[in-house]
Amino acid sequence: MRFLKLITVSLLLTTGGCAVNHTTSRTHPTLEQELEKIDSVVIVPPAVDIHLLTLTGENEPLADKQQEIKKELIAIAKQELYSGGYEVVDYDFDQALIDNAELSFVVNQLRVGFDEAKKELRHGARLAPEEASSMRASVGEAVHIVADESGADAVLIMRYVGSQKSDGYIAKDLGQSVLIGVLTAGTVIPVNQTNSGFTEVALIDGHSGDVLWTDLRSGQLTSTLSDKAMDSLPDDTGFADDLARQQQMYAKAMPLVSATQIRELANKAYNLPEYGQPLLDASAQRAWQYRRSEDKLVVDGVAWLTKILANSGEPRYRQVLNQIVSDAGTSKTKSAAKSALKALREGEAEQFVAVELPQHVKDQMAMDLLSKAPKRKRASVLKTLAESEQLSPSVYDTIAKMGWDERATRKIQEAKVVDEVARILAASGDNRYKTLLDSIAEDAYIPALKKNVRIAADKLSLDGSEQLVFAAE
Repeated sequence: MRFLKLITVSLLLTTGGCAVNHTTSRTHPTLEQELEKIDSVVIVPPAVDIHLLTLTGENEPLADKQQEIKKELIAIAKQELYSGGYEVVDYDFDQALIDNAELSFVVNQLRVGFDEAKKELRHGARLAPEEASSMRASVGEAVHIVADESGADAVLIMRYVGSQKSDGYIAKDLGQSVLIGVLTAGTVIPVNQTNSGFTEVALIDGHSGDVLWTDLRSGQLTSTLSDKAMDSLPDDTGFADDLARQQQMYAKAMPLVSATQIRELANKAYNLPEYGQPLLDASAQRAWQYRRSEDKLVVDGVAWLTKILANSGEPRYRQVLNQIVSDAGTSKTKSAAKSALKALREGEAEQFVAVELPQHVKDQMAMDLLSKAPKRKRASVLKTLAESEQLSPSVYDTIAKMGWDERATRKIQEAKVVDEVARILAASGDNRYKTLLDSIAEDAYIPALKKNVRIAADKLSLDGSEQLVFAAE
């Protein structure tokens, strides 16, 4: 009888059995309304457990495989979230765990809460779509802390359990099933392969704690399982608005970043599903500006910029690409521009004309970035400006005020803002900020932040310059 049950479960998972339209995916009953409140998502480091199955029963952890799968899971999750229109919060969990000893406990409680929620969701069972979208479950309060610390609207958690049979295990009984029910809240799944994996993914509202979406997949021991599991991830309902904001941010940041930072920014912009003319114009401008560079990082950046133009297919950029081909400093730049030219559509179009941007235009772009960036994006914007070419004192003063306002924060995301401010002011070499940085370091609550700001302050000196001072609240 037990054997028949296992066969039935296996058939349902692999072929669908008679439940052709059934699904392992779960979605919140009011998903569309809930997603209207979700713009940003933070990815919690995946829990990965992969073991070598031995005849003695003393299974050995496969540490290298675990690390490999973990990195791949994060990369897949980021790409799927970006594709779905979500902003992925760049949150350093490793550093956060050092700065906040309680965070590890909180993350563990989040996972425990989800394990409890899975019971209510009948996790792993294949259900009719109507039933699968009618269930509601919460993970509890731990998710609030993770969302608050990271500045995200929602939290994505992943777990991966895998096994690989040893040679001795295979030789003894290749057909013996390994039964795993860890991820399925009780549903037992037989595994006959020499290696196997099970993965679960869940998107959780950072404010309500509700599970907005979750899914489960089984198969061979590869990270592509998570790719399959995330196929059912619902798109952000505010995708169009969010995409427009991203396009605008990259378009304004492009003229500001330093030559060596072009590659990173261009790579991020390249992955947008659509570009828009302001971003395309900014990309063409920077590609033209650095066409003669022989620096490897800059050359790579120019290549990514030409890929953006190629992806657009817009004939508007034929003239500037021809100029880059004619005046390229390296064969790689010339080749990239030639390839981009071939990808442009035929036809007449008003041509983009590249010019050197005056300083006041760059300053205005920087001020726009700072004033319009959502709070959760400020650290990212400041990181971009930290590598920018020289800006005017008025821009630096605005940046300094941002650091001053958040100096006593206890939140990691806001501390990142202060940290970036300190880096920018120190890199400016303007001694007017010496006293301000000393004061920020004095008032900083988080030890790591206090240390970093102190290091930044020590790079400046009191040389008689009039100091910038803000009044305490």
